[in-house]
Amino acid sequence: MEFTTSDKIKIAYTDQGQGPTLIFLAGFSGIKEEWQQQIPFFVAQGYRVVAFDARNHGHSTHRELNLKIARLGQDLAELIAQLQLNNVTLIGHSMGSAVIWAYCMLHGTTKIKQIVTTDESPYPMNTSTWPYGVLNLNWSNVAVEAATVMQTKMAQLPIAEAVKDNLRAEHKQYPFDFEGNQPLLRNHLTQDWRDLIATLTVPQLYLAGGASPLWDSAHAQACVVLAQSGLAQAHVFPGAGHLPQLEVPQEYNRVISEFLTL
Repeated sequence: MEFTTSDKIKIAYTDQGQGPTLIFLAGFSGIKEEWQQQIPFFVAQGYRVVAFDARNHGHSTHRELNLKIARLGQDLAELIAQLQLNNVTLIGHSMGSAVIWAYCMLHGTTKIKQIVTTDESPYPMNTSTWPYGVLNLNWSNVAVEAATVMQTKMAQLPIAEAVKDNLRAEHKQYPFDFEGNQPLLRNHLTQDWRDLIATLTVPQLYLAGGASPLWDSAHAQACVVLAQSGLAQAHVFPGAGHLPQLEVPQEYNRVISEFLTL
């Protein structure tokens, strides 16, 4: 399935199951097929599950237009409107988490029930007061570190071969243009969502890989501190890298499922 955004980009998505709606958002270079171990699980749990490819990713239009996190947040808003959704739970991985925060900045949380983010610090920069940025990123080395991020081995635990084969086939059919998407990555790495987190009035779950190669997993608990009292919780997957949904899918699904029943 697909819909066309207000700036004429076709966004590909899947929509399965019936019940309360979950929307899954992949990260930079990620595709909706990364959720192949989550979608059937949550459909069986009685949820309606939507996943989509961001612009210039996967099956969506590949065009270097409006490659900014705020625009991706607007794309999410237009998908929610297209499907006439309310009371939605948003589940993001990496940059997909930033897209959720951008959506909330633009549209608030009136249509949102809960938020789950996965291995994403709300501020990728490192400062004297915020040691939870990505690698050694600071304002003086954004271009260099942006390239380093994409050369980093993201998974620290084995991923099922069948899952990897499926992802390889998708990426072969719909190649990702890393160079063409550098403006999006740099825009992503320079955003600061900490003040936004402090304004959220819906339950939040901050997930992190205990062995993430990108940043200290303590960023998840730091987000709980930023959030309004009683609205947020954190969970760290020991030994997992940047892709816990692929590395430890059963535990990942269980943790989210327990959060959703709260």
